[in-house]
Amino acid sequence: MAENVVTIGEVYVQLTGRRIGKLDPFYEHQVRTIDSEKRVIVLDAPTGSGKTLAALARVIAKKQSAIFAYPTNALVKNQVESIADLLRKIGRKPNIIGEDPKQDWATALDSTDIDLLCLTGESLEVLAEKKAKGTVMDKVLTGTYRKGRLRILLTNPDTIYLAFIGRYYRQGRIYEQLGTFKAVVVDEFHLYSGPALARLIFMLNEIRGSPDNPLVDLIFLSATHGESVSLLQGTFPDLEIVKANHYSGPAENRKQMRFRSRCIVKAAERVMSDDEDVEQASDDIIRLYQTEPPGETQAANVKVLGVFSSVIFAIRVAKRVSERVSALGLDPSKTVYQIHGFVPREQRVSTSGMNNAILIGTSAVEVGIDFDVPFMVMEAHDLASFLQRFGRGGRHHECGYILYLPLAMAGRFSGQDHMEFNELLGHAIAAFSELPSYADFLCSSGARAILLAMALAATMKHSRHGASSVGFDYPSAAQFFKELVLLNSGVRIGDHALTDVIGSLLDDEVLFDIKHRTIQTLAENGFLRGTLNSVVSRIGGGVLSPQSGPVFMETDLIEALRLQGRVEKASAYWEDLPLTLKTRYSPDTPLFSIDDLMWRWHPRVALSVKNPYKDHAATYFSRHSTVKFGNPAMAEVADSLLNERNLAFLWKGSGRRLDYRIPRLYLEQGEGALVVGDWALIAQYLWEKQQEADTAS
Repeated sequence: MAENVVTIGEVYVQLTGRRIGKLDPFYEHQVRTIDSEKRVIVLDAPTGSGKTLAALARVIAKKQSAIFAYPTNALVKNQVESIADLLRKIGRKPNIIGEDPKQDWATALDSTDIDLLCLTGESLEVLAEKKAKGTVMDKVLTGTYRKGRLRILLTNPDTIYLAFIGRYYRQGRIYEQLGTFKAVVVDEFHLYSGPALARLIFMLNEIRGSPDNPLVDLIFLSATHGESVSLLQGTFPDLEIVKANHYSGPAENRKQMRFRSRCIVKAAERVMSDDEDVEQASDDIIRLYQTEPPGETQAANVKVLGVFSSVIFAIRVAKRVSERVSALGLDPSKTVYQIHGFVPREQRVSTSGMNNAILIGTSAVEVGIDFDVPFMVMEAHDLASFLQRFGRGGRHHECGYILYLPLAMAGRFSGQDHMEFNELLGHAIAAFSELPSYADFLCSSGARAILLAMALAATMKHSRHGASSVGFDYPSAAQFFKELVLLNSGVRIGDHALTDVIGSLLDDEVLFDIKHRTIQTLAENGFLRGTLNSVVSRIGGGVLSPQSGPVFMETDLIEALRLQGRVEKASAYWEDLPLTLKTRYSPDTPLFSIDDLMWRWHPRVALSVKNPYKDHAATYFSRHSTVKFGNPAMAEVADSLLNERNLAFLWKGSGRRLDYRIPRLYLEQGEGALVVGDWALIAQYLWEKQQEADTAS
C-alpha cells in the first residue's frame, strides 16, 4: 500500500485579557461568541478550542437557562462532569441531576445555584426504575424550576423530539417546562446529515416560534464548514458566524492549541473490513507501540489510539492486537482496551486507569474525551469523522499518525513533506465534499414527507406510559402541518426555498397526503430508533476480552445480517438482559446470538415482479421483497422488522462505494440496492436530482 509522510504544523490561537473565575483567559473567538448581539450564532472552531466554554459563558452572562443538545448519549454523559468542572471554576455550585436514581437533588437546591440536568432516554430509564419516563422528566423539570434560577439541560435531539411530539407521559407539563429554556446549543452540528438534519432544523424553528419574534437563541458549535452552514445562513439571515483564527507560529498572548504531527498517509477507498485490513491495522498499532514517543519523556495513559469506522472491525483488530501483545510477553487485559457500542458502559475502563495502553474504538471516542496520546491509527471517510478523529491527538504534545484515507484526500499529501494546519483543513473540506450532509434536501419536495410525519406523530394517541399508539388525529395533524410550514417558511439554501417546493396547503390535499402509509410509518417509527431497526443481540463471553462475560446490546440490522449466528428468544436470557433492553422489548423478542464476528457476506434482497419500488419511497412489504441471507432464521427476522417498521426505495445503479452512510440491501440480480429506513427519502431525492440532470443534458 503506497504511503506518504507529511508533517502538519503547529497551531496557535490569540488570547484576550478577559477571564472568568479560575479559568485561563478567553480566546478571541470565545469573546466574540459571548459578546455577540445576534440571536443565532455559528461558532466554527476545531476540536479542543473551547467551543463548549464559549457557549456556556454566553448563556450564563445573559442569564439564560439553556438546552445543550448532543448527537449521542455517550457524549451527553461525557459532557456532564466537564461542564460541571467549568461551572465550579467560574465560582458556580452545580446541582448534577440524572446520574444517580437515589440522589436527593431536591434538597440540594438550597445549597447550589445552578442545575445541570442530564436527561436522555438512557438516563431516564435508569431514573424511572420501571415508572414512566415522562413522570421522571416532569418531576425533574418542574421540581427544579425557580424564577431566576439557571438550568442547563444536557440531552439529545431525539429526546427533545419525543417531548415535541408528546411521546412522554405528562407531555403538556414537560413541553411547558421546555419553553422556559431561552437558548438551545447544538454541539457537533457538523455530525448531522440527511433526515436527522431535516428533523433538527424543522424542530428548532418550531421551538423558536415566529421568525419575526423568536423565543429562543440558537448557538451552533461546529468544527467544519460546508453546505450545512450555508443552510443556516439561508435560514437565519441575521446569524453571525464566529470563526476561530489559527496562527502557525508563536507571538505575544498566543497559546499553542495543537502541536506538530507526523502523518503516514495510506489510501483506503473503502471502510476497512477484511482479514488483510485487520493484519495491516494490527501491524501498524504494534509498530507504533514499540516506537519511542515523539518528544515524550513519560509514559502516557494511552500510548496508541486506534479509531475505526466499524464496530465489528474494531473488535477484530483488538483481538488480533491482544494476540500480538501476548506474544510480546505482556498481559493483554492490562494493555489492550476497547471503547465502542458493544462494550457496556459499566465495563468500560476510564483512560485515567490505563497505563501505557492501547485503546481501540469507533466513533465513541471521536467526541467528548480529551485524549493525550503520542500515537494514533485511524481511518476516516467523511469530513466530520476525519476532523474529529484527527483532533484526538496533538492537543498537548506531538503526535504520530497513521491515516487511512480515501484517495481523494490521501492524494493531496503526495509530493509534500510539510503542511500547515489551515492547509489541511482546506484540503479536507475539498476532498470530502463527495459525502455531503444533504442540506439541500430541506428545500426539496421530499421535505414535505418529513413535516407531514412530524405533524402526524404529534397527534398520535398513546397509552398512559407512551409505550403503544392507539391512533391518529388526522384533522389536527393536517392543521399542525400548516403551522410547521409557516414556522419553517424561512428555510433556504442558496437559491432554493422550502416554501417554493412544499406543495399544496389546501385542507383536502394535506389530509389526503397525511393518511399515506409512508407518512404513517414515519410517524410511528421513523424518528424513534435511528436510521434502521435494531436487533437485540448477544455476544458470547471472551469475545471482547478474555475476562469479559456475555454482552447484550442492540445491533444495527444490516450489520447483524453480515454476521454468523443463531436466532433465539430473548426469554432464554431474560434475567441477564440490561434493564434498558427489558423496557424496550418483550421476552418473545427474537434475540440474535452472534457466533462469529467475521463479515462473510453482503445482505441481499430479491424483488418480486410486482415490486412497487419503482421511483418513489414506499413501505417495505415482504410479499414484494425477500432478504437473502446465509442464515434463514435471521433473514426471517430481518423481513419481519423491515416489513413492520421501515421505508424502502429501489435505487437502481447504486454502487457499493456510493456514500457508505446510506443503509441498503444489494439486489440479488442486477446492479442496484434497496435503501431502507428514513434514508429512503434521501435516496429518492438524489434519484430525482439525477433524473433532472439527465433530462437537462
